[in-house]
Amino acid sequence: MVFRSVDEAHKFYLRYAYEVGFPLKRYRGAKSHKWLNCSMEGKCAERTVDNPKVRKTSSKRTGCKAGMKLKFIYDDAGENVVSVRIDILRLEHNHAFITDKAEKDRLFCNKSHDPAYREFIGAMQDSRVPQHCIMDLVTEMHGGPEFVPVTSQDLKDDGKIKSIFWSHASQQGEYADFGDVVTFDTTHKTNLYGKPLGMFVGANNHLQCTTFGFVLLGDETIETFEWAFNAFKMCMGGDGPRVMLIDLAMPVALGRVFPNTIHRLCLWHVQNRFRTHLNELYKTFEDRDFKAKFQSIIHHPLTPFEFEATWEWMLNEFSLRDDTTLKSLHEIRKEWIPAFFKDDFCGVMVSTQRSESMNKVMKNSHVDANTPLHEFAKQMMKMMYKRKMKEAAEALACKGQRETNTLYPFEIRVARAYTRAVMCRFEESIKYFTAYKIVPDPDGGPNDYPVRHTNRSNKIVWGQHEFKVKMDVDA
Repeated sequence: MVFRSVDEAHKFYLRYAYEVGFPLKRYRGAKSHKWLNCSMEGKCAERTVDNPKVRKTSSKRTGCKAGMKLKFIYDDAGENVVSVRIDILRLEHNHAFITDKAEKDRLFCNKSHDPAYREFIGAMQDSRVPQHCIMDLVTEMHGGPEFVPVTSQDLKDDGKIKSIFWSHASQQGEYADFGDVVTFDTTHKTNLYGKPLGMFVGANNHLQCTTFGFVLLGDETIETFEWAFNAFKMCMGGDGPRVMLIDLAMPVALGRVFPNTIHRLCLWHVQNRFRTHLNELYKTFEDRDFKAKFQSIIHHPLTPFEFEATWEWMLNEFSLRDDTTLKSLHEIRKEWIPAFFKDDFCGVMVSTQRSESMNKVMKNSHVDANTPLHEFAKQMMKMMYKRKMKEAAEALACKGQRETNTLYPFEIRVARAYTRAVMCRFEESIKYFTAYKIVPDPDGGPNDYPVRHTNRSNKIVWGQHEFKVKMDVDA
């Protein structure tokens, strides 16, 4: 896992310590690293002749080795810490955990970290209630100062975690194999901190969704996105994807971190930003089927030249040359129109649908708005395990020789190399892309042959076009 600062890592580990039930010491270390340890670490010195003095208070230290070592990542100049990552993590304790909530709250390290207190006290601070008045009110609510789990000093910091990124070692291996095309989306807020969940998602060789990393964002500013992309880049060994599908809020940050990556905007997000005005156009020209023609111009052109020609036709046909929304869409056409990505491998993806789908899986099946952070991470691991089981089942189903639908030599050859899912997609392509017929053309010459698909379904981009084949009899 990668953090932006030591304080952020400390707050994260502090929350984990609270949920598990052990006290945490103040961090210690050097310029290159710091340790966060359980307070039960070490033992008191025994009374000896050379050391007759001992503390009068009892010691609860048990020599516990549990803790987390943080390693600092410095900038190129070696002066400023740009991020902090976990270098060593020891989870085994040699003592009993604290289970009583009241006892947890009274620990020094846990004061003011309860979410309810943060929300309540934060609301009063936002309303500019004086600090001493907040303490008086909280004391009154709890029946006395001895029952208050916060102090006046605690009110100076709400202890909120800003952003967290993490990626399992197996996910980094998946990225090495299938990281050519990555989608990233932050549509859903799925935990009790109200943070957007971002997933770096791709597709494996079975066309299944595979996740490369997760990030909980403190906000959705350019700086935060840039931090998330840098954390992802560092975890993946500094290699960026060939193509990345994102929404409209991310291009600036992505360009700074991955300047050599092709940035493709999500089709759905682009149209959704202008949804209100587009719906007005659909309604205004409903009798002339504007919506179907507009969507056809977006999805069906085979080349940039063809797109530009059909776009010009649309503006003239519907007298929309001065429409500001269409002008805005056209200005960013090279970032989202499929015709401009024909030479780029995009893994059969034109939107961030895979990321959004994985987000919904997490929200509907694994976590809800009340899921605490430590449980949230566990559910992430459970989701990864289930996806791995599905991948293993599909890999097992690919064993053995596959029967082909035709006797084409090329189909027999690719059946030996393709997975079952890819082969099914390939066979479907063969079925559709060979279903063309020659149609009469009374206006054409004797050597002109118009060719049209037998099924002009929206599912087949090539099927929307009519091709004219001209035979050269002298050749």
